[in-house]
Amino acid sequence: MKNELDLMTIRSHTMTSVPAPSWLGSLPHSLLFWLAILGVALLTAHTAIGLAALRDPRYLVPISFPAFLAGVPLAFVLYSLGILIMSVRRSPGNRFALFTAAFWLRVVVGVMLALVFQYDDERGFHITGREQTYGLFSWGAGQGYYHLVNILYATFGDSLLLPKIMNAFLGALLPFLAYDLGRRLFDDIKSGERALLFTAFLPVLVVFSAVNLKEISTAFLLVLTLWSLVCSQRGVSQIARLTLTLGLLYWLRGAPWTALGLVGVITYLLASRRAQGGLQLHVRPWMKVALLGVVIVCCFFPAILTPFTQLVTSRVTEEAYFIKRFTGSSATVMQFVDVSNPLSPKNLGILFLRGLYSPSPLRFLFDFGMEPLIEAVNMVVWYLLFPLAIVGAIHHRDRSAVLACAVMVLSVLLLVTAGIMVGTDPARHRPTLLGLLFVLSAGGLQKEAFHRWRWVLYLWWLGALLFTLIWLAFRL
Repeated sequence: MKNELDLMTIRSHTMTSVPAPSWLGSLPHSLLFWLAILGVALLTAHTAIGLAALRDPRYLVPISFPAFLAGVPLAFVLYSLGILIMSVRRSPGNRFALFTAAFWLRVVVGVMLALVFQYDDERGFHITGREQTYGLFSWGAGQGYYHLVNILYATFGDSLLLPKIMNAFLGALLPFLAYDLGRRLFDDIKSGERALLFTAFLPVLVVFSAVNLKEISTAFLLVLTLWSLVCSQRGVSQIARLTLTLGLLYWLRGAPWTALGLVGVITYLLASRRAQGGLQLHVRPWMKVALLGVVIVCCFFPAILTPFTQLVTSRVTEEAYFIKRFTGSSATVMQFVDVSNPLSPKNLGILFLRGLYSPSPLRFLFDFGMEPLIEAVNMVVWYLLFPLAIVGAIHHRDRSAVLACAVMVLSVLLLVTAGIMVGTDPARHRPTLLGLLFVLSAGGLQKEAFHRWRWVLYLWWLGALLFTLIWLAFRL
């Protein structure tokens, strides 16, 4: 009996110790791997077919092979410059890989979009650059982007890909400014990492870093303004860097946008007894009064306010196209707007509230096309991160840099939504504030802030639900 038990034990040990054939153990993993590859291939093919179906050659600047080759030298020059900048930095540890991924992702997306979709303004910038409409160079306010395109075209040839590659470079550097701000504003390396990842890889900034528009350069300069206050070395060099940044913003976008950056600077100084981590300036009470006066001048000085007022009044009272667009719009919101007084506080309030949720991500279901598709993806990101930015701003409102960041975001949002009356598109111009918004959103995801102010998220999503229901009711 004992021998039989021993024999059975030996057999059981032998059976359990014999390994199964390798192909048998790897079969499930191999099957899942190839199914995943097949799924990605099918999704890619479906996306490519969909993009090809949305392509309309009538609205595209043709991209020839020589035009493609013209962008290669600039791409490698700017990539090398980016690697040099990364070598000067000390963090994050994987900065070289992150910059490489962010830059080449934007370049590839830029080439793909050039073949299937181009904004109207992209073609306008291309034509003015090719014909040198504004001359090669000048310091005229608001003409900076035209001259950048002019110089690129004069140097490398008139290829639409050149300004796209320049924007890809700025868009790939922007996440590292956001990383520094996230760490400094919230004393948290994780917030910095989240700000970097949001800015580097979320679709909205990837797309606007891959098109021939000035939104990403504006976003870069706005973030650089706050970065110069908070993260750069103190002293004369810091003041010079800040002055240069605001000067470039004036050259690129003119006085109103420069005023927004300046308001952020003054808010930063007014909100702190001592601007920690940035300009080491003791702001006395009389200095705060003086700075407040500068803010009022910047906001209401005739050189800034009058041109905007005249532009709105002219467009909605004298120019036939904008009269028809403003007074004859079929948008639901026009039922609540006073068309006889376009700059009334009521109009500004209504358009601001509408601008928080518009355009609806569901518009793509009714207005099929490439632009509604891009808008839908971008608005999903906006819906998710905007309430987190509110949480980050409220939770850390006692910090001067956070307050300055929030004021700049709010100021840009007011300017963008008010610009609806002169024909601007909030979905197009909203990305200018996303670099700053993503920094605040990274702070809003901190555990304590998120749980303490989660009612902000509930309120935001309730508003989004109501807006969507009203929008669907009028659309259907």
